[in-house]
Amino acid sequence: MSDCFKNLRIGTIDPSGEFIPGQPVVKRINSKELIVVEPYVAEWDGGSVVVETGFKHDLASIPRIFHVIIPKTGLHDGPSVIHDWCYVNLHKSRAWSDWLFLCCMRVAGSWCLRRNVMWLAVRVGGWIPWNRRVARQQP
Repeated sequence: MSDCFKNLRIGTIDPSGEFIPGQPVVKRINSKELIVVEPYVAEWDGGSVVVETGFKHDLASIPRIFHVIIPKTGLHDGPSVIHDWCYVNLHKSRAWSDWLFLCCMRVAGSWCLRRNVMWLAVRVGGWIPWNRRVARQQP
């Protein structure tokens, strides 16, 4: 996983099926959660991840103490939605999902230091939600 996904792009799929680069279209459903209103996709040569309409998420799960350095919302919104979807669905592996998150933040234009700090945070702490999800799926 030394290089980012070749020709990676992120964006929404409008009702006609047209790809529109940019942030996800979401609607707030309560004080902590949002819902994806239009499919959101990360696609690259040879693959894609599609976040379906109706997916509930909390954007980036950033402790309040760090909001000064990393705001809850920003250019990392779309990559955070894709990352949450990968974790909820146990897509591929945790390392793969975290790498896709970093690459999507790069494509979205997130500041280099910010995206690397966020990536490091999910590498250090992401095992907790990932393993909880794995445990729930075991008989």
